[in-house]
Amino acid sequence: MITHNFNTLDLLTSPVWIVSPFEEQLIYANSAARLLMQDLTFSQLRTGPYSVSSQKELPKYLSDLQNQHDIIEILTVQRKEEETALSCRLVLRELTETEPVIIFEGIEAPATLGLKASRSANYQRKKQGFYARFFLTNSAPMLLIDPSRDGQIVDANLAALNFYGYNHETMCQKHT
Repeated sequence: MITHNFNTLDLLTSPVWIVSPFEEQLIYANSAARLLMQDLTFSQLRTGPYSVSSQKELPKYLSDLQNQHDIIEILTVQRKEEETALSCRLVLRELTETEPVIIFEGIEAPATLGLKASRSANYQRKKQGFYARFFLTNSAPMLLIDPSRDGQIVDANLAALNFYGYNHETMCQKHT
């Protein structure tokens, strides 16, 4: 069992969870993290309605974390009595020689309220390289929508044209 004193983490305003990857047990949550947890367990944070993780079992992250790959999980947390999403960066640390821990560092999203999309440049499919190839070769219907033009469709792949039954010119006059 780890016997570190983590109380200094309570000075941080960012939420931090320290988790044992093998037991998948919460070792410590700082005060900001406890505020977001309320009565939920860490397991419930990872499996909530807004939660997203590439691995269901924490030990499966160890190899990637040892190789210092960036891993982000989205937890479902409580804010103002509502469930919401919180992105967390995962970091592997050795607190003892025998037991590594995974630190979940909450990443607060900047406030985007009041931001409006700026007018986009004219879209030219031929100049988009990889994305144009992906867009054109994907069998799923895909639309490219410009939010600064009130949701006007600026491009559609062949699958979308077949699905909606419009030609390219007609589709590009539509709005979402």
